[in-house]
Amino acid sequence: MGLTSALQIGRSGLLAARSAIEVAGQNLANMATPGYHRRSVSLAPLANPRLPEHMAAGRGVQIQQILRHLDGALEGRIRNSIADRAASAARSGVLQQIESVHQELTDADLSTRLSAFLSAFSELANSPDDSSLRVMVVQEGQNLAQFMQTIRHQLVELQGQQDQATNTAATTANHLLGRIADLGAHISQRQATGQAAHSLRDQRDQQLAELSELIPVSVLEHGAGKLDVHVGSLPVILNNSSRGVEVRRQTRDGQPVTELIISDDASVLNVTSGHIGALLGAQRDDVGGAIETLDQFAGHLIYQVNRIHSQGQGLALHETLSAIHAVENADVALNDDDTGLEFDVGHGSFQIHVTRTTTGQRATHTVRVDLDGLGGNDTTLND
Repeated sequence: MGLTSALQIGRSGLLAARSAIEVAGQNLANMATPGYHRRSVSLAPLANPRLPEHMAAGRGVQIQQILRHLDGALEGRIRNSIADRAASAARSGVLQQIESVHQELTDADLSTRLSAFLSAFSELANSPDDSSLRVMVVQEGQNLAQFMQTIRHQLVELQGQQDQATNTAATTANHLLGRIADLGAHISQRQATGQAAHSLRDQRDQQLAELSELIPVSVLEHGAGKLDVHVGSLPVILNNSSRGVEVRRQTRDGQPVTELIISDDASVLNVTSGHIGALLGAQRDDVGGAIETLDQFAGHLIYQVNRIHSQGQGLALHETLSAIHAVENADVALNDDDTGLEFDVGHGSFQIHVTRTTTGQRATHTVRVDLDGLGGNDTTLND
């Protein structure tokens, strides 16, 4: 080996070391850069092509490539964690809003209004002829009904706000999908010319992390830098081509249903986490559940108050009465489903008092309701 060859070997080592120092400096400079991944230099020996391999003295060292260090499995877990965190934060916000609407544990909550209504009824039971107490019962009943209507209206407004927030998040997700697809196309072009495109990959991973805040995604990269992004088992990006997402609303069995679908083929995405997943779940289960619970409570309260009230008697006697519940078939037993009644009719009896207005004489009639299912003589409305 001549002096020139020896100097050339030393020169190659210095150049490789300088490049390695530059890469290390780049890593240090970007320690706080979002989405940046560590680089390292891969070195390979330079052999003398003019000599047989077993006699080669070598020509020094060369930089084979600059590697970008990335753990695909770890990145996938990080994206899943981002989606779960975003979902938890979104749902927590919705639950706090629901709590604020109900105002429980304050002096202006539903429990307080209900207690006032029941207390008014209790006082009236002690003095049923007191007209002022009767007015108080009616007033407290109106206050309770108005308060429940206000709560329901606010919950419906909150549901509408969640609906608008879902639209905004879906639009943002759609834009991110388009940017990720474009970055994938640029990466493929760079790789086709032999360039590494590490910075573009960092940008794409950062966009994928932002997308994970909205919807849970899994990523698969294959040859030539092409990327597939899935939500569940359905691809939203296929071979660096975005398929788009949008919100669809429709009615099923009389109930409104909001879904996130793929724009290309209207496939429904099973979004269980991320900001959009939390909004869809909160709109359906949390806010929708609160409305349903309030409706059920109001329905039971109305029925029970009417049921008790129907067994009483007013200060003025009735000359006519009209029922508010009609049956669809008056010839079947009162507890039969074919009656169409929204409540259960019980087996037993009730009394009707008939008063002669001229003398005040009162006669009591007992009406028996036989619904034991024995003997085939169960009571019908016609009976």
